[in-house]
Amino acid sequence: MINENNFFNNQKPEEAMNNIKTKEGSQQELIERFKLRKTSDFQFSLQKGDIELVENAFNFILDKKNEDENNFPQYNNSWVGDRRREIEFYKKLKADGTLEKLEPRSVEDQRKELQLEFGFSDTSGFRNELKENILEAERFLNYLENNKFRFMLYLPIWDSWFGDRQRELADAKKLQS
Repeated sequence: MINENNFFNNQKPEEAMNNIKTKEGSQQELIERFKLRKTSDFQFSLQKGDIELVENAFNFILDKKNEDENNFPQYNNSWVGDRRREIEFYKKLKADGTLEKLEPRSVEDQRKELQLEFGFSDTSGFRNELKENILEAERFLNYLENNKFRFMLYLPIWDSWFGDRQRELADAKKLQS
């Protein structure tokens, strides 16, 4: 069923086209100026220590969004908050010398390694594995904990993310017994 009140359904065709052009134009400008196409590019650049580049791109996005709400609609408040936290996290790692000791790897490479080792690479896969094979889900968490700095995609949110997964594992074990 089509929602008659949907924003795009109520737009005139020329307005909808202008919004698409604005979004695409802003995205193209971001790519040309900063060579950052997607969120994982932001994260990989942070891992490499290119914090100023990411910060400039981030501010560019915020400025463009403030100019016109149709610029970067894919970057919602949640995305903005996540990137802000990641930038601050990597600034701290750089300041204390930890960042230069880490091996930057793309999010895709990190996920590929987990996929090959476990058959899944994310929270949803972990939760599914809890239902199928608790021991494998536990092995996944142990692997991540023992290789924490190889999986930098989780580092900025490590404490909360890992704590949540540990609680989910403990709950699953209680249900099993």
